[in-house]
Amino acid sequence: MAFGGGTSGNRNRAYGSPMSRRGLLQTGALCLVGLVSPLAGCGGQTPERGGGQKSAVREPQALGGSGAEGEKVEVRVDGGAAPGVLDAAEGATVAVVMVGGMAGGIEGPSGIYPKLAERFRDNGITALRLDYREPGDLSSCTDDLLAAVGALGRGGAKKVVLIGWSFGGAVSIRAGVASELVVGVATVASATQGTEDIGKLSPEKCLLLIHGSRDTSVVPSLARYLYRKAGEPKELVFYEGDGHDIEIHTEVMLERVMNSIRNGL
Repeated sequence: MAFGGGTSGNRNRAYGSPMSRRGLLQTGALCLVGLVSPLAGCGGQTPERGGGQKSAVREPQALGGSGAEGEKVEVRVDGGAAPGVLDAAEGATVAVVMVGGMAGGIEGPSGIYPKLAERFRDNGITALRLDYREPGDLSSCTDDLLAAVGALGRGGAKKVVLIGWSFGGAVSIRAGVASELVVGVATVASATQGTEDIGKLSPEKCLLLIHGSRDTSVVPSLARYLYRKAGEPKELVFYEGDGHDIEIHTEVMLERVMNSIRNGL
């Protein structure tokens, strides 16, 4: 995707011929406007065919509603872009964003994210599997997720649910607290770093915590900690014998998440 930039189509004309005092004043005024607002000014326009001018600044990004299946997209964030895959249900007003662990990725625990995306779309829910610009950076990854939520909102989503695995659980909790569009958060083996405000999800936003009883990467006691810190409505589900990826109860977990979101979490 291209971003704003470009130069004024009239700039080079100033060097070829004398300029009147009035012309100098007009040029100075334009440059002052450019300093006041990033949407206007000497360097913020590109020439249009026929000699006209148009702004190079892009409209706010919108995602969803197109009916696209497995579409590779980029979510614009602070001059960069977070990659993702969009399965957009046509006319959907509910969307789900799924994020991965410390290393990023779009597959999720035991590779359930592509399967979830397909089922969501079949049920009229737009699904976005989002990767990070800077995996492992909690603040940056949270910004990525919030930018994705905003883009889905501009694309027609009225409600957004976040799903995060491991490190992505903490990212989802943080973004869920910060965004008014988010109505629910579901986590799998969630980390706890940066989740101090988890109680602020309550009471408007639902919370589902899923964890394996034999997780050695993020120990089960951390799920109990998050549950105690969170307000209602909330639910904690343990899968006996499972590790960090929920390898044994994969299909059961997939159905649990799907049904929770479909039924309003």
